Amino acid sequence: MNEKATQIYRVEFNGKYFWFSSLIGEFTKAFKMQISLISRYEQQGKDLTEIQGLIAAGKVKVDQVHFINVGADICQMKLAQMLIDDMKKFDSSQIYGQKIPLLMFYLKNYQIVGDEIKSDFSVNELLQLMNDYCQVDFGYPNNETEYQHLLGASENSNEYFKQRSLVLNYWLKDDHYLRIILQNAINHSNSSVLSQQARSNYKKAYYQLENSEVNSLWYEDIESRTTGLTWYLTSADQAIKILSNFRIGSEDQNRNMSEDHYLTFALRPKTPEQYQNEGILNKAAGNCNSFAPVPVPVFICFSLKRILERGGLLINSELNNKEEMSFNLQEDVDWDLFSFNKNIRSIYADHDSTNLMQTKCIIKDYLEFIAKDIIKIYVRTEAEKVSLLTALIEYQAKQSFSKKHLQLIDLSQYAARIQVEPDLFFRR
Repeated sequence: MNEKATQIYRVEFNGKYFWFSSLIGEFTKAFKMQISLISRYEQQGKDLTEIQGLIAAGKVKVDQVHFINVGADICQMKLAQMLIDDMKKFDSSQIYGQKIPLLMFYLKNYQIVGDEIKSDFSVNELLQLMNDYCQVDFGYPNNETEYQHLLGASENSNEYFKQRSLVLNYWLKDDHYLRIILQNAINHSNSSVLSQQARSNYKKAYYQLENSEVNSLWYEDIESRTTGLTWYLTSADQAIKILSNFRIGSEDQNRNMSEDHYLTFALRPKTPEQYQNEGILNKAAGNCNSFAPVPVPVFICFSLKRILERGGLLINSELNNKEEMSFNLQEDVDWDLFSFNKNIRSIYADHDSTNLMQTKCIIKDYLEFIAKDIIKIYVRTEAEKVSLLTALIEYQAKQSFSKKHLQLIDLSQYAARIQVEPDLFFRR
């Protein structure tokens, strides 16, 4: 048997089945390796699946072993198809709780048609599998390095950022449960997932602003050592809900949602959209609209790089010429940040400049966060700061939050992050 080929084993124990893969072609040795890995997971305090728990307790006595691919040296996508086809032969009641991340390989075989990502393996098919075999974890790999390997990309592959973004957006497209899997995985990843080219262009872009006339407050935060910010403009009422629920979504502000259900973040304050949302009618006269969409504006700022590492995308300048807030995933995304680096000064130009480029960061459907993810919260006056903190306390007192959730709401963290900066707003 080919020792270098990935072998998939189907193991029968007590009338039920589980699968695992190994480069070891002899089952006894391969199974001993699995026991060693599970023992290591247990020592590291990792959560074990149902079958891993049984193996760790020494309760598994193998009844029968089936070789799914008989050591054939074939691609990972074919291995995944063979495994899933084999699993579908059995009823859910015959399968142990386990993790089968090979399913991710289905997404290697995709193509872009217009603004849609097509794959031999559809989201509906995946959802059906997840419903039929709810005890099986078909989720996201444990870390980004593993995901890079699954995509066949080296650590510094220039294609990785594009591949990852496409796959993320494919998985996030339709289903809430998939979104939770991905968000949890991304939140626990500490590695940088931007390509080497993207990281280089990101650094070069902000280096250009160091000696420019652009207010450094617009793009960096010295206290947190963050360079590159996203600016989410919302009303004080909505800010209270967002800060209490740790979530920004379509229900918070439709004006920040594209028609393709992407949440949009500005890269700086003083944008034309902010000008309109604050209700300014006549700049020269300083008149304002009493029916402004955002009468008491609040900025919530996150790290731009961190958003990109969560599957966020930068849309290039082509979107600004379109009448509607829609975009083509293939054409309008600045995959390796070339456009961002080239046009950085135009992106941060005065809001009424003819050279202004309204490049934005987008993320699918919604953003979940924890308190420490917020870099800064900006308001116009000390009175608005006090009012915001007071309203947060009152709002939380009226909600039926769990004790665990309330422990996550650290008002002292928010208080330290709320800054009064009237110059960031049009109306002071």
